[in-house]
Amino acid sequence: MPTKSFVFYLITVLLLITGCSSQAKVIKVGWVSGYETCPTHKEFGILVVNSVHLYRSSNVSPADIIEKIPHAAKVEVIQESSQNGTVKVRYEGTIGYIQDLFLVDYDPTGPVQPDESQCF
Repeated sequence: MPTKSFVFYLITVLLLITGCSSQAKVIKVGWVSGYETCPTHKEFGILVVNSVHLYRSSNVSPADIIEKIPHAAKVEVIQESSQNGTVKVRYEGTIGYIQDLFLVDYDPTGPVQPDESQCF
């Protein structure tokens, strides 16, 4: 009869081989922000966009608009930024793409956080 430590070792090896993990999947959240975040722009801290478009595909086209997401709405990030500057998100059960410059990792109803990467 195998010992308890051998059985534990065998189960651990099998889990590692099959790729199972005890870590839970972390869901990344973000918020849609219409504030100007470039500190050198004269509009810094001003709400310049009230809502952003949610697109059916990563090709940002007026024909692919699914709906509008309001400023400060919380979204679940499904896929990080793509080559064309879009992020795949879930908003109220609808999955689509938004332009990554409107996504922030903090609640925009608080103080605006400067972001030098948004300066053109």
